[in-house]
Amino acid sequence: MKRESLQNLSPVRSIYGKDYEERLSRIKHFRDKYTAHLGKPNPKIPPPEYQQLFDFARETRLLMDALARATGARIEGIDTCDEELKNSAAAFWLPWTSGGDCPA
Repeated sequence: MKRESLQNLSPVRSIYGKDYEERLSRIKHFRDKYTAHLGKPNPKIPPPEYQQLFDFARETRLLMDALARATGARIEGIDTCDEELKNSAAAFWLPWTSGGDCPA
């Protein structure tokens, strides 16, 4: 079962799409120069767009899910707990979104 799952796993580049290198370069540069370290940014490398960051995060989630299932660390896909996670997040934010008193 595990071997079959690994054989069906797409290569990283196909999971991340054809513009993988360019997106990764922009995200890594942003991280290195603005987030994790202070440095002089390269003006030739534009900062990533929000959509690129969200897409990259979504694709990384899919890749990690496929790897976890292929190695046997998980049996079901991560999407099986999406509803539970959404409900948990909604319950967490409820005091701030319900218009009532916010906790201190």
